Amino acid sequence: MRSIAIAVVGFITLLSACAGFGTPVEKPKVDVRGVSVESINLTRLSGHVDLDVFNPNSFGVPLRSGTWSLSVAGDQAVSGQFDLANSIPAKATAPVRASLHLDAADALAVGTAITRGERRYVLSGTLRFETKLGPIEVEFQHEGELTDATGSKSLLGLFGER
Repeated sequence: MRSIAIAVVGFITLLSACAGFGTPVEKPKVDVRGVSVESINLTRLSGHVDLDVFNPNSFGVPLRSGTWSLSVAGDQAVSGQFDLANSIPAKATAPVRASLHLDAADALAVGTAITRGERRYVLSGTLRFETKLGPIEVEFQHEGELTDATGSKSLLGLFGER
């Protein structure tokens, strides 16, 4: 009888310990603060995207990579990827800056739109978090106006910079 009671107590303890493993991992939330252009020339466009990433989980999540697609003034989108090495703390929001680099053909397409005075963009993408429980992918999309690194919308002064 005593061994049955010990077995029941052990089983209940085991079940309550395993209950915490059933809690699903929540997807982080991504807020795009903006896209900035740092330099434009005939062979390259460089810039960055600023994100705020909120982690709703009770543990930190490592942010490792992402993909992005950018269209300016409704023109065909250009795309790329970025490698990241950020850790988003538990129950917190962390700023993330990711570099955007366009090669000659894509830089020419975006640069042409900018010379026409176009600033409106649509940025979409996916961030990839690598957790011990497996990868998490979070999609994002944002519309806004391109600026330079100082926040100015007058981007023509960036042409020819290296």
